[in-house]
Amino acid sequence: MNKTQERYADNKRARKTEENIKIMLWNIEGLKNAMSTVPTDFLQGYDIAILTETFLTDNWQHPDYYCTHLQAKQGERGRPAGGIAVLIKPELTPIVSTNHLEHTLMIETKHITIISAYFQPNKSAIDIVDEIGQMIAQCRQYKPIIITGDLNSRLDTQNYKAKLIMETLQEGFLLLNNPNIPTYISHNGKSTIYLAFIKATIKGYMTPIWAAHHTPLRKHTYPTGNKHPRRVADTTKKDRSSTLKENRHKESGRKCRKDSTNRIINR
Repeated sequence: MNKTQERYADNKRARKTEENIKIMLWNIEGLKNAMSTVPTDFLQGYDIAILTETFLTDNWQHPDYYCTHLQAKQGERGRPAGGIAVLIKPELTPIVSTNHLEHTLMIETKHITIISAYFQPNKSAIDIVDEIGQMIAQCRQYKPIIITGDLNSRLDTQNYKAKLIMETLQEGFLLLNNPNIPTYISHNGKSTIYLAFIKATIKGYMTPIWAAHHTPLRKHTYPTGNKHPRRVADTTKKDRSSTLKENRHKESGRKCRKDSTNRIINR
């Protein structure tokens, strides 16, 4: 095989790779605790996993992925805030370059560039589009670019924050989200706050895993089909008011916040 044929074969393999990349996006709300509760093969089938709100201040590693971190910020009190981890299968390496700002992490591989982000709810639309814009300016524009993360900006509403972010990022990028499919579910409501955009000659779509296969994920818990029966408490010796109070407390516990995991598939 001559050099021209080798180059053609390399380009063909590269196109095949980038056209079949499967990416998971999950606001994991504490990576170490979440990973201790899910099956060991939870990430099987995904080429890239983007995990936000990891709360990590160290470089946690996964045996099957190359891991790059934007570490969480530790304040004077309480748990760390934020944090991003991007897990990439060896097949997509080498990693050409990485860069980060306060809330965003950019990773350029041989085939694709990923800009992952986590912005807390108090960040303004100007803060968000300015930081993401700085990252876009550093990307090699001839490669496919994916922007994804938890921007805490509701796609399912038409407020100023969401409108400005959408108008800015859709200049040259294609939105993968369906606004009618929520990405955050809790006992008091639901919303679409995960966003994914792509700039490439290839197509893609974004589908919540729970919408296709499972009920929404509980906080730090992978969904399963088996449930253990809940023990019924003996309340015969308690008065009615204390029983109602206990039942409300239990109900609140059962309705703890759920963050749905999403997958982005390029094809």
